[in-house]
Amino acid sequence: MSDDYLLKVEDLTISLDVDKASIPIVEGVNFAIKPGRVFALVGESGSGKTIVSLSILRLLGKGVRITGGKILFKDNNGKTVDILKLNPKGKDIQAIRAAQIGMIFQEPMSSFSPVHTIGNQIEEVVNLHLDLDKKQARQKCIEMLGKVGIVNPERAFDQYPFEFSGGMRQRAMIARAMICNPKLLIADEPTTALDVTIQAQILKLMKNLQNELNMANLFISHNIGVIAQIADDVAIMYMGKIVEQGPVRDILRKPQHPYTKGLLRAIPHLADIGRSRRLEPIAGSVPNLFERPNGCPFAARCSQFIENICDRGFPEKTKLSPDHSVFCYAVAQDVNGSQMQEVVA
Repeated sequence: MSDDYLLKVEDLTISLDVDKASIPIVEGVNFAIKPGRVFALVGESGSGKTIVSLSILRLLGKGVRITGGKILFKDNNGKTVDILKLNPKGKDIQAIRAAQIGMIFQEPMSSFSPVHTIGNQIEEVVNLHLDLDKKQARQKCIEMLGKVGIVNPERAFDQYPFEFSGGMRQRAMIARAMICNPKLLIADEPTTALDVTIQAQILKLMKNLQNELNMANLFISHNIGVIAQIADDVAIMYMGKIVEQGPVRDILRKPQHPYTKGLLRAIPHLADIGRSRRLEPIAGSVPNLFERPNGCPFAARCSQFIENICDRGFPEKTKLSPDHSVFCYAVAQDVNGSQMQEVVA
C-alpha cells in the first residue's frame, strides 16, 4: 500500500468469544483511506462492516476481541499511531475520538440521550476537546447546526431529540460528529432509515462538507446505489473478508467477483422502468458463523464454483490493475490464462 494514507488497516482480525471458543468474525482485512477521499465498505448485514469501523475507535463490545493486525492513523501532529496499541479506555484514544475521527452511528434516535437537549449533547463534545468558554461553545454548536441545514439552529439547540424528524436527527448527528473538524469521518449506514428524498439530501450534505473541509470518509453501507453517489474507492466484504476492492468506477463498471456481480444484479435501475427485467437475488444464504466453510466463504452460492479448488482455501489476491484487486479462483484462472492446480488442503 502507498504511504499516502490517513488511515491504514493491515491484516485486521477480530474474534467473538463464545463459551470457551473463539470465532473469527473479521479475517485479514486490509485497506487504506487517503486524505480527502471517501472509502466505502459494502456488504450484506453480518459481513463485518460495522465491526471494522468500531474497531478503529476501539469501541467493540464485551466478548469481541481484536486478535491481530494494525490500524495506523496519522494524527494531528503528523505522527503515525497504531490505534490497536492504545488503551481503549485511555487518554490517547479519547483524544482521537470525535476530535480527529468522528463517527455517525447507524441509528440516530438511540445515539442521542432523550433527556438532554440536542445542543447539550453536541456541546459536550466541544467541551471535551476544544478550549472554548460556554458562550463560544454554544455559538460554535449553533453555527454547525446551521451548516448541516437545520432551519432556525438557535431554536434547535434547545430542543430534544424527540422533537426532531428522522432527517433532522441525522443532520444533528452529522453536526456532532463534525463539530471538532475531524480528519476522518466514519459514517455507518447514515441513510438507511430515511426516505429517498431525505436520503439524497443527506448524501449531498455529506459530500459538500467533505469537499469543503477536505475530510476523509469511511462510508459503510449495504446499498451499492448509495455508494455509487458518494464513494471514490470501495471494498466489498463477505463473511468478514474483503473479496474485491478498487476505485468505485471499476467496481461498478467492471465487477469481477461473483458476489459483487450478484449485488449489482440485485438492485433496480431507472433504465429498466417499463421493461420486463426482474431483479436477480443472490442464490442461497450467508453461511452460519459457526459453520464457516474451509474455502472461499461464497463458494456455496457461487455460479462460478470450481470443485476441489474453491472449497479448499481462501484465494490469494489477483491484481487486475494497480488499484483493483479481487480474491477469486475463477477470476485468477481467467487472468492467468491457464488451468489452475488443485489447492492442497
